[in-house]
Amino acid sequence: QADSMLLDQALNTNGANKKNEQPETDVKALIEFLCARHPARVRAVKKKWEAANDMSLIDRLHDSLDGDMRRVALTMLKGKRDTDDNDEEVDEALVKKQTKRLFACVVEEPDVKETIDILCINSIGQNQAVSALFEDTYDMSLGRALGKAFAGNVKNALLALLQGPAQWYAASLRAAFQGMSHCDKTVCRILGAHDKNDVVQIALAYEKKYDTPLKADVASYCKGNYKRLAVAWIDLPDQLGQPTKKINL
Repeated sequence: QADSMLLDQALNTNGANKKNEQPETDVKALIEFLCARHPARVRAVKKKWEAANDMSLIDRLHDSLDGDMRRVALTMLKGKRDTDDNDEEVDEALVKKQTKRLFACVVEEPDVKETIDILCINSIGQNQAVSALFEDTYDMSLGRALGKAFAGNVKNALLALLQGPAQWYAASLRAAFQGMSHCDKTVCRILGAHDKNDVVQIALAYEKKYDTPLKADVASYCKGNYKRLAVAWIDLPDQLGQPTKKINL
């Protein structure tokens, strides 16, 4: 259900539409849905959304997006991403080939279409292996190379594909905290759209990456009643658990 809610937010399904025009797409939420969710979850929500709305989701995104972001979204949505029950498996020969191709189409002569075609069809494990070899071979991170070559939403989508979901959400939360005036919506969306096991993994990734407990930063940067719920959701042992210690706000 949380995945469906995120897709509805991305498409602004319930948004006002006084002139019967197509609602504006929330590209940031769409990137989160397509690039930071497991492909199996994306496919399941796609099927559910199409049944509920009597239209093709691919058609909806084709009409609401343009340019390179359209290419990213449609490639991800068509289910071409290489994934199975073991996302950690990698093709070592393909890793070497793709690393060379990415250096050519990201660093030497930037070609966003070819870059999209490589990263958007790889599994998480394959992209991480390519990223590691790229850094070892060329003495720069693939993330930095992408950041220099591309910009905007396409850059953000490609960077999301280099990380596991928990790591990407941790980085998104950190960025939201640093832009404090706009963090509430992002924090609510990320924490509220994940079950307890996912939140635990995000919190672990956050603390490992930034050497600060996620609940501490939520308590420091967030305000209002939802802060109490967010801290509790991170801190409690499970969905039905009751606090066994005082939650300091």
